[in-house]
Amino acid sequence: MSIKIIKERDLPLLSRKRITFVLDHPGMSTPKIEAISQEVATELKSTIDCIKIQHVYPQFGLQQSKIIAHVYSSAEALNKIETKHKKNGKQKEKKE
Repeated sequence: MSIKIIKERDLPLLSRKRITFVLDHPGMSTPKIEAISQEVATELKSTIDCIKIQHVYPQFGLQQSKIIAHVYSSAEALNKIETKHKKNGKQKEKKE
């Protein structure tokens, strides 16, 4: 996989950068979010705890994807701003 930065926007009030990438993945399907965030972390020399992948747009017929990621200055800033998704519905209890 190879990453090419298209656009980078600094957002100092939210203590993050919004970065748009093009990810080439020849001979593979679209990578998982964890693999993408690891590649972004190595490219930007950051930790994986400070990166939030917002969108992944795979290109039909091509083996590349457009990725929008937020890179925070610290893990505390990420936890303060980003929300965690909850699973909808309650788990059913098993009957014995």
